[in-house]
Amino acid sequence: MKTMKLINLLLYFIFTIVFLGNIGTLLPLAIDYFPENTLSEEAYKTFPGNLLTYYLSIFFVSLVDRIIHIIKKEDYKYKITEVLIFGLIVLVCLWLIYMAFSKIHQKQYDSALWYCLFAIILSYIVWWIANYKDEKMNPNNAIPKP
Repeated sequence: MKTMKLINLLLYFIFTIVFLGNIGTLLPLAIDYFPENTLSEEAYKTFPGNLLTYYLSIFFVSLVDRIIHIIKKEDYKYKITEVLIFGLIVLVCLWLIYMAFSKIHQKQYDSALWYCLFAIILSYIVWWIANYKDEKMNPNNAIPKP
């Protein structure tokens, strides 16, 4: 059953988190690009900010889910270690946000996109940490018991 749970979680991640969650960032680019097969400067300028919004929503929701999970488990022996690790991850998150915003204000959009890409990868990692062993992601829990 572990394999089924992993497959369900992977499909949920790809379809919901990556595809549906990313529609808000990619749709403005698609709408701008397809009529003339070119991307306007305005759409290009706003893309890093859209990616940051996407990243922050996944990152902080996953972080809060994991923290709630840690608080609920009274016998969890790695509480302090995990809280310290997540504290470091939050510091990295803040640094990535600062760097991306500073690159956006300096009009270095390519560099800002790289910081956003690293931030999105970090948010995906935090999402997997928060959800991999979470029972609410177990497909057996979705099936009603007779």
